[in-house]
Amino acid sequence: MNQYACAITGHRPTRFCFGYNEEDPLCQKLKECLLEQFRILHDEKFVRTFFVGGALGVDMWAGEQLLTLRAQTGYEDIKIIVVIPFIGYDSKWPDQSRHRLKKLIQNANDSIVISHSADVSSYKKEIIIWSIMQSTSSVCLIIRKSCAQAQHRQSIMPYETEKQSL
Repeated sequence: MNQYACAITGHRPTRFCFGYNEEDPLCQKLKECLLEQFRILHDEKFVRTFFVGGALGVDMWAGEQLLTLRAQTGYEDIKIIVVIPFIGYDSKWPDQSRHRLKKLIQNANDSIVISHSADVSSYKKEIIIWSIMQSTSSVCLIIRKSCAQAQHRQSIMPYETEKQSL
């Protein structure tokens, strides 16, 4: 049995018609879709490790839904890793949002800081290199404006092949 990891990314709240209103029925539906996708990935694709960004929007919602799922019977083996670009990237966020990120990191299995620099080109390059080096197989779940636009991408090259191409 292959074991896969899943990295989740998606839009920030401002890209959705409901913005920061998480009580909106469309936001609630999106969160339900995330939870269902994570169940499917766990049960059918044997995904046990999930990497979530700490950004506001889909990244944060995914992390929180994974915590909800992990608390359920049969899903205790889920490993959640929060990946943040650099220390202090949330410094301009409202207190409530910074608190959510802190809570997510505290309840995750691990967190990773990609770069010591706030320079965008620096940490984006490091994210790509770090991603290639981390797992033998991966699934990427990219969430767009609707659940119907969820995309699954499965890597096709094993670690050794990827490593050689660097």
